[in-house]
Amino acid sequence: CQIAKHLPEGQSLLVKNKFSIQSKVKGGAKQRMHEDLTKIAVQKPNIRFLGIMPFRLWLYHGATKGKKLTKFKQWIIDKVGEAPVIYDTSATEMSRSRIENYLFNYGYFDSHVSDTFITKNKKTSVYYNVKTNDAWKIGDVELPKRHNECDSIVRALRKRIFLKRGDQFDITNLKNERDRIESI
Repeated sequence: CQIAKHLPEGQSLLVKNKFSIQSKVKGGAKQRMHEDLTKIAVQKPNIRFLGIMPFRLWLYHGATKGKKLTKFKQWIIDKVGEAPVIYDTSATEMSRSRIENYLFNYGYFDSHVSDTFITKNKKTSVYYNVKTNDAWKIGDVELPKRHNECDSIVRALRKRIFLKRGDQFDITNLKNERDRIESI
């Protein structure tokens, strides 16, 4: 990628985010976790055409070279091309924080996330190492024991509850249950 060579000193092109997940999670759940972590990363590398070449970045770079900016070049810059993604350490820290929040929201309370980056020839690859234990499961679900009209209505409609014993902790189900009780 010739574009990286033209970057100012001290800057590098982000070319890869790689996630290594060390967990007891298996199969589809691990794949879903990997896809979710890829989506929540703050900085994402430029999109590659057929997984090989960052074609839109190449178009952007070609349109920005030269002295005269024509309407066609401006159209390529604005609509077709993609600006180079310059590696930013603060974005990596934000990504790590988002990953930790994601894991916490899905019941992985005892997890650890670390990151390392490797820069070579003004190209940077970021590696996130995610270690989790088993996700926490929901135990008994108890409703308050006040004896008023609202409690009896909530108890009567208990079969519609979102929180089931043995399910993995999920913050969305907790919010849905709170909304269900509020609407009742």
